[in-house]
Amino acid sequence: MFLKFFMRVLLTFLFVFALSLLSPTAHGLQIPENVEAVSPPELDGLKKRVQNNSTSVAQEFEELDRFFAVSPNHKDHSRYLNIKAYALILQQENLASYEILLKARELANSSNNTLALAESYRLEGMILDFSGEHANALEALNNALDLYTSLNSDLVLLVYSAMGNVYMSLKDYEQMMQFSKQYLSSAQRLKSKKDEGIAYFFQGFAQIKRATYQDATVSLLLSESILKSLNYPFIGIIHNAIADLHLAQGNLNEALKRLNMATEADRKVGFKYNQGGQLLKLVEIYKQRGNIALAISELKAGLLLDEIQRDKLLLLQLLDELVALSEQTQNYEDALTYSKQYQKAFEQSFNEQQSRLLALNRVRLSVSEKEETIKLLEKDNELKEQRNRIQKKQNTMQLYFISVVFAFLFLVLGLLIRTHRQRQALDTLTQDLQKATAAKSDFLARMSHEIRTPLNAIIGLTKLSKRDAENTEQQTNLEQIENASQSLLSIINDILDFSKIEANKLTIECAPFNLEALVNKTVHLFGAKANEKHIETVVHISKNVPVNVKGDSLRIQQVLSNLISNAIKFTEDGLISVSIKSKEDNDNVVLQFEVKDTGIGLSSSQIAELFQPFNQGDESISRKYGGTGLGLAICQQLATLMGGRVWAESELGKGASFFFTVEVKRDSAPYNSLPNNATHIPNFSRKNILLAEDNTLNQKVALGLLNDTHATIKVVSNGREALEVLRDNSAFDIVLMDIQMPIMDGLAATKAIRNELVLDIPIIAMTAHAMQQDIKKSLAAGMNGHISKPIDPAYFFNTLSSMLDDNTDSNEAAVTINSTSQHAGNGSTNFLAVDENALSIIDKAQAMKPLLDDEALYRSLLHDFVALEHELNELKNAIDANDIATILRILHIYTTSLRYIGAFALANYVTRLEKTIKHQDYSSLHNQDSIVEALFLLHDKLVLTHQKVAGIIAGHEGQIKGR
Repeated sequence: MFLKFFMRVLLTFLFVFALSLLSPTAHGLQIPENVEAVSPPELDGLKKRVQNNSTSVAQEFEELDRFFAVSPNHKDHSRYLNIKAYALILQQENLASYEILLKARELANSSNNTLALAESYRLEGMILDFSGEHANALEALNNALDLYTSLNSDLVLLVYSAMGNVYMSLKDYEQMMQFSKQYLSSAQRLKSKKDEGIAYFFQGFAQIKRATYQDATVSLLLSESILKSLNYPFIGIIHNAIADLHLAQGNLNEALKRLNMATEADRKVGFKYNQGGQLLKLVEIYKQRGNIALAISELKAGLLLDEIQRDKLLLLQLLDELVALSEQTQNYEDALTYSKQYQKAFEQSFNEQQSRLLALNRVRLSVSEKEETIKLLEKDNELKEQRNRIQKKQNTMQLYFISVVFAFLFLVLGLLIRTHRQRQALDTLTQDLQKATAAKSDFLARMSHEIRTPLNAIIGLTKLSKRDAENTEQQTNLEQIENASQSLLSIINDILDFSKIEANKLTIECAPFNLEALVNKTVHLFGAKANEKHIETVVHISKNVPVNVKGDSLRIQQVLSNLISNAIKFTEDGLISVSIKSKEDNDNVVLQFEVKDTGIGLSSSQIAELFQPFNQGDESISRKYGGTGLGLAICQQLATLMGGRVWAESELGKGASFFFTVEVKRDSAPYNSLPNNATHIPNFSRKNILLAEDNTLNQKVALGLLNDTHATIKVVSNGREALEVLRDNSAFDIVLMDIQMPIMDGLAATKAIRNELVLDIPIIAMTAHAMQQDIKKSLAAGMNGHISKPIDPAYFFNTLSSMLDDNTDSNEAAVTINSTSQHAGNGSTNFLAVDENALSIIDKAQAMKPLLDDEALYRSLLHDFVALEHELNELKNAIDANDIATILRILHIYTTSLRYIGAFALANYVTRLEKTIKHQDYSSLHNQDSIVEALFLLHDKLVLTHQKVAGIIAGHEGQIKGR
């Protein structure tokens, strides 16, 4: 209630305060009284009436002067003053016109009237041209041209017209000819027939002066035709030009006729500039006819005209003609008289020219002084107003302060309310996004599980059935079922990969590998398919390509496999070649792979859309060859992540070449990073395996695979049964645990085994949950590995061999410890009989499989392993101190950590060493030389492994930083 009351009071106060500020008397302003509102007279047709020499123009000027004196409007006023200045120019009142146009420019600047400003510059150019200041005239006209151009106004054509007069005054007929062509082009572009006619006039005038009379005739007739059709008021200039043309060609009658037409046209519009020129042309006609007396008579009459007397240049021309004609008639007395008048007129012309320029400068100075005076008055008014405001501010400072405080509180309150609402909206949006992300991940996980579960049964049972196939037809059918199932599995994997790339959760590893071995192995994987279709495969690696490099071998193999698979799919018979080139790029090596086939080829339109997701060029390809269209899109994204790209070159029906590039680093040391994928069934005859699986088909698949290992297998249907079995009998060597089971799921069962039963028995997740978060959940619950369904037999057996640490041929660990032979004299195991080189191998590819090739998770495990480095010193100290408990604790830590990073041989060595110490129940290491030597060897190998892992991490981070 208090808040509402406070808000009402505040709003009332602000309203009253605002009214006080808006009051006209609040700032000492007075509203003029008895001012009658007057509408401005029509300005649009005024200029046209000026051009037509309308008798109403003078009265309109008086009305407009009175209107703008009572109702100031700078924008319209500046426009009106330009028209008035234009009228004075037509009457040869240049000085008065100049003063008015400068006033118009001032008003145009104050009202941002760009059109009026441009017009004032155009008029100034005309006046300066008439006054002989041609350079300044061109400068003013160029200013007008820039302003009109900035407005995209067609009034730019008026500027072109004025510039033509300047070039005419300069008698620069070559420049005038070029200018007239530009003027004509602009007039035609802007579709102005009037300006097109004027442009033809300038062109014809220049052609007369250049003595190209035929061209001049065409230009002037075109000008006359256009302008006459438009009732152009100044058509007299065209008649004058045609009269000049006839004079030049000796057509005196036509010239006289044109002069009469020009005189009549100028008289109608009150245009007096051409009177002197027309008089001189008339005299020239009389001279050519031999009528000298009539010519002298016309000249004498012309001397009496005010227009001639005002134009001293024209007056000098007339006096010069009179001197020449008087001498020609041997009237030397008149010749002397006119010569004296010429001398006097010349002096007056010079003085008037100087006076005119001086007057123009005075006008400029006067305007400038007025502007300065106005600025000073404005500044004085501003100072007075400022003093008034300061006085008033001092009187109301307290009130302002209170108002500001209330306004600030109101603003803060409003901001708090808005911030609270925005935060609520943002929290809601964040929750919605999190729900959407979780829903997507849950959907992918569920779909992957639901598809992989029956698919595991199909593939597993198919493999088992192939062993008992009775004839070739059954064998073929089962192989087709298995191939179809594998195709479906590859589609699922593509979708999961695409999802990871889209979510930016797929990172690129940097680890050493052998390039030649990787390429040969990848090509070998497709050997059977190529042989079925009678396709020859060729591999060519350039000599300059380094064999040992650092990069992401799994992703390179994935891209290469996809391209080779496509090449085989779309090639019926012929050749597929795999070529590799390289080039140095600073510290990196850029590898370029090419997979070339002789298949169906691609059109340019198909190539353009080839790397888009779910696209296969056209529907016919999808119908005939199958596939989702995701493979190449994933290849493109993987290549981009590895600093390269993918592209294709092909012609329809002539095969295709697919290229991709990746950035790798040179590696001076050889490195074995390629897993051995050969499926070899181990012998687990002395092993007990507990299988927790609720699906009967999956039980059948697992039992079918395990039966050939001769292991003893116990099957339960849920996690609760598995827990009860282990509670009664913990003598199992390994547990294969499904995740999604009734009563108790695999994760809960694993946690109970670790926490309630406190058993460290190896537990492997064997599930259709294949998402990255599923693997993390399995490892977090205490599981030692993760096998995704459908089960890959080779990977399945390798993982079991690694976890069971069985001394069989299938175990890739090259550790050979004879647990039965006793050391002479003390009965300890001989741990010196090991392959020390094998202890240094890190098989990244094998380690990545239970992680579903999740580089981010693998890199996190590498960091976790490096974090154990402090345990090395404790291990060394424990060996020196005969601390059996600490030694066993550290050995137990490294048993799992080494398997996570792929050091399986060293992990097996640690496991055997741990079991031997436990089984022999050593209380001290005194006199146990072989045990001590084995522990020191282990310590040295762990130090080297830590260094190697640190190097792998540094190489990967350096690659990320370089990108």
